[in-house]
Amino acid sequence: MASSVIAGSVIAVVNTNHIIGTIVTAGGYVAKFDLGSLQNGDEVELRFADTCSAAGTLSVVYSASYAHVQGTQIKTSPPVVVTRSAQVMIKQISGTSRTFNFDVVSI
Repeated sequence: MASSVIAGSVIAVVNTNHIIGTIVTAGGYVAKFDLGSLQNGDEVELRFADTCSAAGTLSVVYSASYAHVQGTQIKTSPPVVVTRSAQVMIKQISGTSRTFNFDVVSI
């Protein structure tokens, strides 16, 4: 059964990478972002980073950019299998700082 493991909102500061959560429990996860606050001229990048070994460096395994008003406001990452640790991030690239709701779900 799917369950929320990290949820909340973030006020994105332009050109700042915001780590919205760190996952340390093995499993499959999906990150969901509500981009309904985006306006024309705004752009955000959503990222999911993972490691392959206990001593490994976090590397981005999923990244997507969205700009301007979105027809579909909820964006979902593909499932990511985490064996050690992972981070979910959002970065607003341009525009006016906006607030984004998010939910990371264990699947």
